[in-house]
Amino acid sequence: MRRAIIGALIPVLIFVSMLFLSPCASANGLIDELGNAMVREFSPDCLVFTSAEPIGDDGFTSHLHLAVEGGKIDKLRVDEISVEAFNVRFNPPEMWQEKLRLEAVDEVRLAARITEKDINAALLGTELDEHWKNVHIDLRPKEIVAIGVYQQSFIFKFRFLLKLAGELEIVDGNKVYLTNYRFYANGFRISQETTDKIVEEIQPILDLTNFVFPAKLKEIRLSEEELLLYSDPPPSEISGGVVWSFKRDRVAKCDDAMVTEVDRSP
Repeated sequence: MRRAIIGALIPVLIFVSMLFLSPCASANGLIDELGNAMVREFSPDCLVFTSAEPIGDDGFTSHLHLAVEGGKIDKLRVDEISVEAFNVRFNPPEMWQEKLRLEAVDEVRLAARITEKDINAALLGTELDEHWKNVHIDLRPKEIVAIGVYQQSFIFKFRFLLKLAGELEIVDGNKVYLTNYRFYANGFRISQETTDKIVEEIQPILDLTNFVFPAKLKEIRLSEEELLLYSDPPPSEISGGVVWSFKRDRVAKCDDAMVTEVDRSP
């Protein structure tokens, strides 16, 4: 009789234990799946994803923070990205392998650091024709300058040193435009009408419309080595919660320092 009772109780105990354990196991599984989806989205060197709570089966979390080093936005390497978001709902988890999308969010805060070195590396990867030489970007505290040599051969060889200089302005909260710009050829300023037509072809110079987290940018800061972008307020890290991290094999070390409020100091 005792064995019969125990034998009958075992399936019940197993079923009850599954009721308690399966939500946790499922949540942990979703953390891994979401973290891997973030890696596919950003192709980062390092990534740390923190959720204030386990990710729900519907792709919901009330509060998250994402720290990315060496990630990519639209083929441009971004040295550091920091994102904080509230009441986030992603598309269904079964679709994350194909594409991670944000279906709803109350607020997104963002900070990003883009270096002059990475901008110029991206320029090297663009398809410029054979007439262009030594094209590069020079960041300065008040403006951004694009410099390049254009040469063309007819009967004689013509060579022009071209320079486009201007300030940066945030438009619609998710685009960066060149403004107050000037265009020079061999030191002589080109007419504004011609300059407008040239610049129109490259605007906006940075577009976050398709960025997975729809942050509204508020501030740009320039120095001789980097460009900083901020929402207002900027993001903050989360204390506690569920943490998921990634480091690419070839990366020796991940730097814990991310773009913060300190970087905004004059």
